[in-house]
Amino acid sequence: MATLAYLRDRHVVNVFVWPRTVPQTPLRSVHKGFNVLRWADGSMEHWAVSDVEHSELERFAQRWQQRGAAQ
Repeated sequence: MATLAYLRDRHVVNVFVWPRTVPQTPLRSVHKGFNVLRWADGSMEHWAVSDVEHSELERFAQRWQQRGAAQ
């Protein structure tokens, strides 16, 4: 498992990543006041957790996925 931390407009976005062989559609939730977005691309599962607005967390995840697809 890897944990990465990003700073977005004075908010921390934590991303947790580990191997997963089955793709998953994104799942949104709120846990103890933090927005959580989970997705898997067929090789890795990702969880992004932050107190940023949910729409901003989704934009972050979309940019993450686009950069991964480009590599």
